[in-house]
Amino acid sequence: MAFGMGVNADALASLLMAKGGTTYHCEPLRDLQQGWEGRPQLAASAAGLQVLRELRGVSVAAMDLDVKLAGADPKPDVRSIDGLVTISAESPRNLLFVLSTVLPGPPKPVPDDGTPTEFDVPGWGVGPLKVAIKGQHIVAWVGPKA
Repeated sequence: MAFGMGVNADALASLLMAKGGTTYHCEPLRDLQQGWEGRPQLAASAAGLQVLRELRGVSVAAMDLDVKLAGADPKPDVRSIDGLVTISAESPRNLLFVLSTVLPGPPKPVPDDGTPTEFDVPGWGVGPLKVAIKGQHIVAWVGPKA
């Protein structure tokens, strides 16, 4: 199973950050822009979009996945996974820095030469997550089939 999509976060950020200078004639866009006015938590989200303006695309592939769903427990028990995520960006180093702020523990350096860095994710239980920068891509994978 695989999934890929192109993202133009620059256009989305411009839409959400436009205040007063741009008047949209399309009713859904006008309603979206007016909904942002006077809401500081949404302005903070827009600031985050400004940082992610370099994002260009995302690709996700799951080669093998073993999950046990336990009745009423909403959290699936992931027994094993072999998967790959690629994030394309204008500056993958800057985007990786932003993404590293959500990972637990101190940040680890990821070299620009394609050498993978292993991250142990608490509660993950399926092996280390490997991350590398290859050209304009951040590549993260887990499992021997990835």
